[in-house]
Amino acid sequence: MTDKPCLNMHPLDVTKNLVDAYNRQDWSTFADLLHPTAVFEAPGPDNVVERVEGVDAIIEFLNDWVAIIPDAKATTTNSTFHGDGLVTCDVVWSGTHSGKPFEWAEITIPASGNSVTIKGSTEYVVRAGKIIRITDQIAPDEFLAGFRKKSS
Repeated sequence: MTDKPCLNMHPLDVTKNLVDAYNRQDWSTFADLLHPTAVFEAPGPDNVVERVEGVDAIIEFLNDWVAIIPDAKATTTNSTFHGDGLVTCDVVWSGTHSGKPFEWAEITIPASGNSVTIKGSTEYVVRAGKIIRITDQIAPDEFLAGFRKKSS
């Protein structure tokens, strides 16, 4: 990982490159796009926000997700730059639950081989070409429904 910022890169391009790196599971490029003190926030069980701080911890968190859905991909639409480094976008996370069981609070869903699709949105804050905050917004019911649906 390098601390050299991509100063000339527009925040929309930084976030697009981050999503592309995630989809390739290119953790080196992913790490290069994060500020060393970056924060990732995602919905957790019981309306508690899971907060992960630092590049290594964020990548470990995402690797845990990829262990559940090995072919995990994010597709973004409606990406918007709001100024002051703020980018928002709609996201569809998809893949096949073919890895380890999904555990959330008291719920355990064994690997089913089912296709998983989860809709939400993400907010990024970019400073000096590095992402300092990622916040995923997913309704808990939407999140669990993505795992519980049956493949056709």
